[in-house]
Amino acid sequence: MSTLGGLSNIRSRYINGGDLEKIIHNVPASERLPFEIAVSTGLRIGDVVAIRLDQIDDSGDNMLIRFVAQKTGKEGSATIPPPLAARIRRQMRSLRTSKFLFPPAKRYAKTPHLTRQTCWARMKRAARAAGVSLDGVSPHSLRKVYAVDLRHEKGLAAVRDALQHSNDAVTRVYAYADTVLNFESDEPIRWRDLELVVDYVLERLHEKNA
Repeated sequence: MSTLGGLSNIRSRYINGGDLEKIIHNVPASERLPFEIAVSTGLRIGDVVAIRLDQIDDSGDNMLIRFVAQKTGKEGSATIPPPLAARIRRQMRSLRTSKFLFPPAKRYAKTPHLTRQTCWARMKRAARAAGVSLDGVSPHSLRKVYAVDLRHEKGLAAVRDALQHSNDAVTRVYAYADTVLNFESDEPIRWRDLELVVDYVLERLHEKNA
């Protein structure tokens, strides 16, 4: 298998609004919150499941989640919209002894919080139930959904800052994931999209920098 072929098997893809709504609808209500946080903040799912209660600042007008990205070590904060903040508060009230917002799925799990792998399996299961193609569907897809929505609302620079990218090429991969990076196999690549295609290949080859 070629290098690019292998990369295409592991890539996450942008999920359009209709398909995303179907997938989320098929996630049990008790399991939706990590996905809702991911799509509302752009946080990687690994950072979402590892949120500690002491990272949640609910003292001001808006709830904030302060974090240090596991992948990059960069500090940041995410503002939580009021409806989602209310659901986070309910989740916090339901906890007994856990220091994490999302305790492990199993009582005697070896990890202190929910895992990325569990979220991945839940999302795949929901996509299958929704009749959405499983190709490229993963919790990381939600980061691309967030980036695309933010680009439409505030522009590319806002996406770069929110995702903490140091490379504009990587930002474009996420921010324009609804266009060239989601093309069908029988759709010709337009010359004006060529730069994005090159950026996409480079980002896959240097995924650790994302």
